[in-house]
Amino acid sequence: MLTRLLSFLAAALLAAAVPAAAQSTESLAREMREMADSVSGVRVGTGAPADKVVFFGRDPEGHLLITGVAALAPGAPLEGVAEGAIAVLRTRASASPTPAAADLQLAQSANVPVFIVGEWRTPPVVWEIRRQEGGLAYREIDARGGAGAWTTPPR
Repeated sequence: MLTRLLSFLAAALLAAAVPAAAQSTESLAREMREMADSVSGVRVGTGAPADKVVFFGRDPEGHLLITGVAALAPGAPLEGVAEGAIAVLRTRASASPTPAAADLQLAQSANVPVFIVGEWRTPPVVWEIRRQEGGLAYREIDARGGAGAWTTPPR
C-alpha cells in the first residue's frame, strides 16, 4: 500500500537525516542512493506495476524530508514538481541503457535534481539528472553512493 511505502520511506529518511549545512551535491547523491535501495522493488497497492515517485524537501533545521509520494502507471508523465522540492526520485521497472526522454523532460521543467531508479537491476541502477550550463547532464550513482562522470544526453 502507498501508506506502507510512505512509512517505510519516512523511517529510512529519519535514519539518514543530515543538516543542510553538511549537504553537498555529493551527499545528496549518496542519500538518494540509499533511498533508491530502500524503494526499489517495493510493491504499491495491489502489487500492479507502478512507477513510484518521491518528492524531497528540507525542514527548517535543514534535514532532508519527504514532501510527497505518488504512484504512476509505468512511464506515465509526471506533471510538475511542488514548490520547495529539492529533489525528485522516480523508480522505473523497464530496462533502459540511459534515462528516458520523459525523465530528461522532467529534469528540464522541474529545475531540481531528478534521480531515476532502475528496478530491473539488483542493485538498482540510479541516475542523477541535473540542469547544467543551460542543458541537461546525467551520471550514474554506484551502489556505494559514489557519483560517476557527467554525460550529456543526445539532443
